[in-house]
Amino acid sequence: MPRKWTKAEEKIERRELEKFYVRENKTIAEVAEILGIKESTVFDRMLRLGVESRRELKPGFNNKRRGILLPDFSDKLAEFTGTMLGDGHIAKRQ
Repeated sequence: MPRKWTKAEEKIERRELEKFYVRENKTIAEVAEILGIKESTVFDRMLRLGVESRRELKPGFNNKRRGILLPDFSDKLAEFTGTMLGDGHIAKRQ
C-alpha cells in the first residue's frame, strides 16, 4: 500500500493538477496522458485535493443537447413500435 502524502507533496500535486486542468484547460483524459496515470486516478486526486470539476469550460464536454428531431407520431407507428418491442415478430396472422 502506498504511503500517505506529506503536506508538501499534496501542495505539489495540487499545483500540478491546477496547472493542467484549470489554467491550461485540459481535459481529465489529457491530464492523465501527460502524467502517465489513469483517468480515474486523476479524478480521485481532484476530489482528494479539492480541485473542482469544470466540465462547462471543456470543449465538447458540457452535455448540452443538440437539436433532436422527433418524427410525426401516428397510430401505425405506435403499433409497429409496440410490436417490435414486444416480441420483434410480425406475421400475417398477428
